Amino acid sequence: MNTRATWIRPLDLGKLLESVLTLLEGNAVVVLEGHLRQFDFPAPLRCSLPDGLGPETPHGEERMALRLAPGSALLIHRAIVEDPDWVQKISGMQVLVDGQRVFLVGDNFHEECISVWPAAPASLAAQLVAQGVADFL
Repeated sequence: MNTRATWIRPLDLGKLLESVLTLLEGNAVVVLEGHLRQFDFPAPLRCSLPDGLGPETPHGEERMALRLAPGSALLIHRAIVEDPDWVQKISGMQVLVDGQRVFLVGDNFHEECISVWPAAPASLAAQLVAQGVADFL
């Protein structure tokens, strides 16, 4: 079992985002931070922020939680990448599965600030590498 975060380097941010969302959809929640009012997320996917989950970014930016239920990954992905400035607007992202952090992005998807956490499925990082959307640091 992985006991530490595994840092990965994105090779294609849009495809990495799509792969992560698709591989983790199920009983998951995506928490976004940044300038989020411009994004058109489907209202039924919006949910309350998980209890006790602090912000990833220290800037006091907007935070929003979205259900990453089966079939919702592509809806969320599309809503994000339709904005050509999405990387500048989303400063942080956390994905939680069954209430535990499994994926983390900071500093506007900076290549040194993306990690897979111990609660993630054991094969997640390897799957992202195999799909050609990330590499191990």
